[in-house]
This record gives sequence, structure tokens and C-alpha cells, in this order.
Amino acid sequence: METIITGVVGVVAGAVIAQAVPKIVEGPASLLRSLTREVIKGGLVVQDSAASFFSGSGNVFSDLVAEARAELKSASTAAATPAKIGAHK
Repeated sequence: METIITGVVGVVAGAVIAQAVPKIVEGPASLLRSLTREVIKGGLVVQDSAASFFSGSGNVFSDLVAEARAELKSASTAAATPAKIGAHK
């Protein structure tokens, strides 16, 4: 008889736990979901900021490279041009 009572108590306890656990976990799960969503939104803001920063500085960098190439080209053409003998400035 004691075995039957223990078994029934176990089944009832299991049923109660099975019904209670989802309700207990639901609160922290929704909090975790909200927190995860906020972290993702923060990452998107950082990504957008970095993209705009690097696209702006990318244009500046491209301009600097173009200027440096132009200076190198003008320096190499000036060095390649033969100096006139006897011409003084």
C-alpha cells in the first residue's frame, strides 16, 4: 500500500512540476529574449556607425592615395626630363 501511495505522490508531483515549470521559466525566458533583442539592436547601431565612418574615411584615404600617385608621377617625369646644359634660373 505504501508503494502505491508513493507512486501516486510521485505522479502528482511530476504533473504539478510539469505544469509549473513552463510558467516559472516564462518570465526569465522573455527577459532573456528582450535582452538578446537589445544586444542585436546595439550591434546594428555599431555596424551602421562603423560603415558610415569607414565609408567617409575611405573617400579621404582614396584622395590621399590619388594625391600621392600624382606627386610620384610628377616627380618621376621631372627626373626623367634631361636638364639643359648652361640653362640657369
